[in-house]
Amino acid sequence: MMKWIVGVWMLILLAGCGGEEAVEEQDDFPHSLVHEGFSYTPFTYPADWDVTAVSSNVRLAFRNEDNPEENQFAQVPFRYTFTFGERAPENEVSEDELDAFNEENRRNEETFRQNYYHTSFEQYARLDISKNGFLRLLTEYEGVEEKEIAGREVLVLRSENQWAANWFAGRNYYDLLIYNEAMIASDEAFEGILEMLMP
Repeated sequence: MMKWIVGVWMLILLAGCGGEEAVEEQDDFPHSLVHEGFSYTPFTYPADWDVTAVSSNVRLAFRNEDNPEENQFAQVPFRYTFTFGERAPENEVSEDELDAFNEENRRNEETFRQNYYHTSFEQYARLDISKNGFLRLLTEYEGVEEKEIAGREVLVLRSENQWAANWFAGRNYYDLLIYNEAMIASDEAFEGILEMLMP
């Protein structure tokens, strides 16, 4: 009888451990989509946000004008873009469609690649991490504030419940846009999100 009880407890413990590992593997998303050669510090984001898209940009390394099929692109992207929002229950875009889209871009010498996409109801935010400068340089706009958040200098621009931020960390340029749909209405809420996203 004692052996049976011990056996049951062992099964429960093993099942519990297996569940934790599965969660850890899932928690690696979306960072598992980032090339290992792209150095950055993984971030977290609000629990009620979904990652709805991940894209990247790669440099054209070799152009064959006679045969575009032989064009070669850098293996490591120079920019990643993460889009957050509310996912729809069903994704209307298949993996095959993504592959076809990326292949068409490659043939047309386009540098944009869609690494992941899920149909969404709303967009909450967009985070760009780039090796070669800011996409939206906030110093060019009026009303920009310079703040220290989590020990980093951050440029912040606000228009009602829409926010933009620039910061530099670990040789990467970070551009953040938060849209009205995210309903971030206070400095404290915005800074809390920044602290999650900052390395």
